[in-house]
Amino acid sequence: MSRTDLRGQFISEEVYDHLDASLKAFSCMTGVPVTFFSKKGEIMDEYASEKKVCNLFRVYSHKNSKCRSLLSFAGDFSSDLGEPYVFLCSAGLSNIAVPLVTEGSPSGFFIAGPFILKKLRNTNLRKFVRMNGLDETETDNIVNFAKDMPVMTPDEVSHLSLLFYNSIISALGVPGDYKGPRKLYEEQVLNSARIRKTKKEQKDLSFPYDLEKQLTDSILMGNAAGSEELMLAIMDRLSVVCLGDLNEIKTMALWVTATIIKSLSDETRMQFGEFMDVDLDIINRINNSDSQKELTETFRSILDHLAKNMVSSVYSGSSALITQGLRIINRSYTDKITLSDISKSLHVNPTYFSSLFTREMGKTFSEYLMELRISKAEELLKNTGLSILDAATASGFDDQSYFTKVFRKHTGLTPGKYREQHS
Repeated sequence: MSRTDLRGQFISEEVYDHLDASLKAFSCMTGVPVTFFSKKGEIMDEYASEKKVCNLFRVYSHKNSKCRSLLSFAGDFSSDLGEPYVFLCSAGLSNIAVPLVTEGSPSGFFIAGPFILKKLRNTNLRKFVRMNGLDETETDNIVNFAKDMPVMTPDEVSHLSLLFYNSIISALGVPGDYKGPRKLYEEQVLNSARIRKTKKEQKDLSFPYDLEKQLTDSILMGNAAGSEELMLAIMDRLSVVCLGDLNEIKTMALWVTATIIKSLSDETRMQFGEFMDVDLDIINRINNSDSQKELTETFRSILDHLAKNMVSSVYSGSSALITQGLRIINRSYTDKITLSDISKSLHVNPTYFSSLFTREMGKTFSEYLMELRISKAEELLKNTGLSILDAATASGFDDQSYFTKVFRKHTGLTPGKYREQHS
């Protein structure tokens, strides 16, 4: 068969030599035959054709047959996707279609296959007979031939499609037409494997509300490192929940971000707004991500700024000791925390830390802690349906009577009146 069309019409001779070597290696190592079709569905080139059961089918030789029409559809579909397309042919056998893209336009497509998924079924044999009108002898010959065909598991098919895809684009020099789709496809392969593993282990496939709450708490505590770890866990779960759909993952990431921002105090939310237009810029930054990796990095930078902003919103000085102290306080304000506890955690003298804190913050440790607890109580009373006792406890107060007395001193209102005016 002449190969001048592929070499001369679609790609240069040098590139063809690389592609030819790559496809020979692919077929040799995998045992899977490869066929190149022109955009019109004509067979232009074959690799390991002696292993291709299709060549035993009379219907395969007719360009306009149902068999060849389905292959052409798969090739066109893979061109629209810009990535591999795994499909079943008319005989019920598995194949992988990959487009050939040159100068921004599809110039044809490659088919790797056919191969058998899991095992050869009786339905496959019946299709062989029905499609070709085979007699008993011909059927036996094809059955014996099919017994030597490659048999793949679903995981192996995912790896095979990625290998086939990379064999082609690496030989073509990874033109710009393939870069974006390749990145998305590699993510989809990983997501598919993760989804199958999760289902097999019978893990939860629901939205990670538990992780969302932990992330929100971590952000509010100013814990940047802990927040990043939780964010990665959330993105990993979302890729499974959304079945690898990047647009769906973006929507969920926006939801999580909005939930966290809603939990910020009014003052912090205003300061965060100076960093970006909360409504527009976050949406644009997330929506413009071209891959899950880029989306994760965008999400990380937003949450990292939020976590760090929780400390910088109350302290803009240069003392690393005070910055660390504030992070500990923001993380532990609901506990019975004392200045001695903070000093011990920082390995400094309590008297020195107390003096430094007052000088840097303009208020004592006790005053800051009380104001922080009152501020958290205000947020809970305004934005949740917690009872006054529960709001007090969640803000670090053990006694409701004492909480009411202190709250009234700071706000001029009882907790109940405050809720009435701000709910």
